[in-house]
Amino acid sequence: MFSAPLEANLVPLEHLGDCITTAATSVAAGMVVVASAAGGVCVVNARDKREVARLDGAHRAGVLSVDIGPVSAAGEATIVTGGEDGMVRIWRLHSRAVATSPALKCSGELLMKATAGGAITSRSGVWVSRVSLDDSGAHVAVATGKAASVYRVADIVAGAVASAASGSKAGAPAVEPVMSLPPTAHPLDELKFVRGGRLLTACYGRVALWRLALGGAGGGGGGSARRAAPTAATELDYKGWPLATAMSPNGLWVASGCNDETVHMWQLSGKDAGAELTCGGYSSSPTVLAWSSDSALLATAGGAAVSVWRFAGAAGSPAGSTPVTCLPRGRGGGDVTAMAFHPTLPLLAVGATAGVITVYSVVTHVPAASLGVRLAEGGRRPAAFATPLLSIDVRDSDAAAGSVAGGVEVATAAAADDGADDEDEDEDEAEAEAEAEARGGPWRGDTALAVATLSWAAPDALVAGCCNGRLVIIKAAAPIA
Repeated sequence: MFSAPLEANLVPLEHLGDCITTAATSVAAGMVVVASAAGGVCVVNARDKREVARLDGAHRAGVLSVDIGPVSAAGEATIVTGGEDGMVRIWRLHSRAVATSPALKCSGELLMKATAGGAITSRSGVWVSRVSLDDSGAHVAVATGKAASVYRVADIVAGAVASAASGSKAGAPAVEPVMSLPPTAHPLDELKFVRGGRLLTACYGRVALWRLALGGAGGGGGGSARRAAPTAATELDYKGWPLATAMSPNGLWVASGCNDETVHMWQLSGKDAGAELTCGGYSSSPTVLAWSSDSALLATAGGAAVSVWRFAGAAGSPAGSTPVTCLPRGRGGGDVTAMAFHPTLPLLAVGATAGVITVYSVVTHVPAASLGVRLAEGGRRPAAFATPLLSIDVRDSDAAAGSVAGGVEVATAAAADDGADDEDEDEDEAEAEAEAEARGGPWRGDTALAVATLSWAAPDALVAGCCNGRLVIIKAAAPIA
């Protein structure tokens, strides 16, 4: 695995804003949509490392959430964005657009209003903290603080068309949601369409799954669809704060990293439906989760180390097992900020605050001694350590667009470990930081190069968005096998 040569390309997106805040990926199209704290949106084709579309000022304030729907045979897809300006915007992406035709065009927008449910507001209006498209791309769920509603995409587009036809300068007319959830006691930290058309929500003191009766995409037209009521939620009992929540792709488990330094897992079906497992041993609260595409592996991160739990056996449960541990790599990699599993292989990419990206094999193990690991006395003793296959440090990267390799540290585990010890790594890190500070880049604070987003946009292309506005594409020169 990863025996093919790799190259790293940096796409400078500083004009989108000083920080990439969120991203969405379509593996089918090899596309990544990234958005920034300055309100910019950019679409990149990771397969041939080219920019498809870019819009500065897509929002008047920071973009907080983005999602992309299914891509048609003609290369068209729906993208939805939401941000601090209170706007939900619907975009039509034409990935094969010619120079005379815009590749990314806004086809509808909706200004969210404060409601009795308790939306988060600022001087720029209501914050849209989460947006999520269903599998068909016909409906979009929108979270504004404690309130959440579902809209038909066609209604939002039709409202914009009607407004343009009438010449109105007051913006698109109000669009009624087809469904609204009961307001929560605390702001929503998660809102996402998941398997089976269900809606997963999480906030302080509550994790819930909602079954919706939305029907099909319906016709366009100007009128809104008949309002539907959600069925009673499946409550997943937890009274703390779920910091990160995700459902397994097969729909059998929901996991939450929580503020009590544990990961809570709920089984949704089978003879043990409703069972809850609690996994501890973390050095800090787990804030990053990632499922493998086959639902057999769950990666969890609290602090600098990653624990990967295996859902195996007849019960498909991690009960009674110990996780595989991924140890931090590189020069002071820092705490884990993003993770992503390969679409088909048991490879886990991990990004950290200092801009270090490491790819691990989580099915091949190495002894602690070969990694220079000093195991602390007491606490949980890892059963196995994942094999680090390569490590990339974007602090060494050239900022020019299209730079290939050029100083990016791409090393196998063996090469990275030859003659290295903790003191040498500390000295190297101090020297690198001093040099970077002396030349005025790229260290603008401790997390300037933190990996904010990480995704496999194609089986041979890993894409990382950094807090300094750069997009790093790591691509294999030959198919990964």
